[in-house]
Amino acid sequence: MERHSKGVVKNLCYAHIFFTDVPKRTDYDNNSDVLSIDVVTDQSPLENLRGISGYEPRFAGVVWSLTPDVQADIGLSVTKIHHWDNRPQDSNPTYAGIKQISFVSKRHNLGTEIFHARYLAHASIAREHHGMQAYAQNFDIDILYGSPSDGFEINAISELWFATREDWNERFYLDTSSPEVIRRDTETFIDFEKTQSAIVTEITHRK
Repeated sequence: MERHSKGVVKNLCYAHIFFTDVPKRTDYDNNSDVLSIDVVTDQSPLENLRGISGYEPRFAGVVWSLTPDVQADIGLSVTKIHHWDNRPQDSNPTYAGIKQISFVSKRHNLGTEIFHARYLAHASIAREHHGMQAYAQNFDIDILYGSPSDGFEINAISELWFATREDWNERFYLDTSSPEVIRRDTETFIDFEKTQSAIVTEITHRK
């Protein structure tokens, strides 16, 4: 059975970001408002994709929740859109594939409305050129508490799920033209110097 989304699913939720301390699932056993926990893990898939080594993300994890009550280093309210979700229902709370999360920073010369329009329009290009099992975008971000570290600006959060390491390796780009198509589109709205991405282990807390 698959968690297949019929059309776009849109809802309000909260992202609680930890810069240094790693969030633990057991810390939220009695909190039914916590949806899932992302913990930064082995970065070799991202390093291999980008042809780099020794990459260290500037955050340790994210707790996603239905309420703003969780405490971390910075808390954000977001509008989440699941553009598609073909992940299978699984009794194991830990996602078996590879998940990438990106804290997206907008180009400094873009207003918020133009950034949101271009960011959301990217979903159709992502569907055509990435072989993701699921894809979500988070925008309309408001800071509830805390503040980003220097040079760390969050204007959107992207979540990319790939079913297997092989899918990540073979289907991150679906066509020989895909890297260039993706680059040409994203460079119109993303500040790549400030944007932070990482491979995470996703642990579902609430079905």
